[in-house]
Amino acid sequence: MNELDLQARLDFIRKAEPLKDTLRSAYTSSGKTESVAEHSWRLTLLVLAFADLCENTDILNLLKMCILHDLGEVVHGDIPAPAQTANKAVNERADFQSLLINLPDSLISEFTRLWDEYEQAATTEAKYAKAFDKIETIMQHNQGNNPADFDYGFNLHYGEKYTQATQLTRVVRQLLDIETRNKQLEQSEGKETNLASVEIKAFVPSNQFSLSKEFYRDIGFTKASDGGGIAYFYHNNCSFLLQDCEGSNMPNHLMMHLLVEDVSHWHTHITDNRIAEKYHVEISDLIEQPWGMREFILSDPCRVQWRIAQNI
Repeated sequence: MNELDLQARLDFIRKAEPLKDTLRSAYTSSGKTESVAEHSWRLTLLVLAFADLCENTDILNLLKMCILHDLGEVVHGDIPAPAQTANKAVNERADFQSLLINLPDSLISEFTRLWDEYEQAATTEAKYAKAFDKIETIMQHNQGNNPADFDYGFNLHYGEKYTQATQLTRVVRQLLDIETRNKQLEQSEGKETNLASVEIKAFVPSNQFSLSKEFYRDIGFTKASDGGGIAYFYHNNCSFLLQDCEGSNMPNHLMMHLLVEDVSHWHTHITDNRIAEKYHVEISDLIEQPWGMREFILSDPCRVQWRIAQNI
């Protein structure tokens, strides 16, 4: 033991201090953004709480891995799971080793071994460390005072590979999944759903745009606006959008339905004004349909059919 050795160990602890301010994507129960250090602390506490159920496990080795596993995030911060790339482990290992550089060789070797053991998740201790790391994250997501749009569904698949590694962590994960689904349900029940409709309008195509606009004015619609290849027509509370389709393919079978108070007046208006002759379109006779309507069919200059009807 010498002063330089002691100072090197103190410097290592000083380098680790910013982990207290390195933030994760989770929130605490008070709504504060969680730090990596807070996560690492509660992960070790979680392991202690379940240590007696972890069979054939070196608990001290497990706790060491839990304390060291995220230390490399001091350098470049935490990367949320959805944003992680294949290079994350390589980069984080290099950052972790940069913190160890002045420690005694024996500690460098031990800490690096522990970090690699955790990352490879092959030993019993590493399997527990990985699984409990995911479990603590899920617990924090469920316990946090989260934004209204928080994605609880993320929890249901997060870290499954690791939490399925042992019987103990499988059972704990099942309990947390129930909690997660309850959170999803609470979230959906808390949202106000407004499905009130204001208006529905059809886009009526036309490959003779100017002629179609004249036609609809003549049969009784009012043009409210016209621009950008769209003309807005209305009559009382009914409306549609006439779309300029000149130079493009027209739909083959578009039909519109217009419900009116007195269909015979509409039919008389169109026939008296000789709309069919003027625009070379077809108009049918008035027909009483078996579904309880009296109607006629009028085609427009682009062969769009309008069924104009009255309830009887």
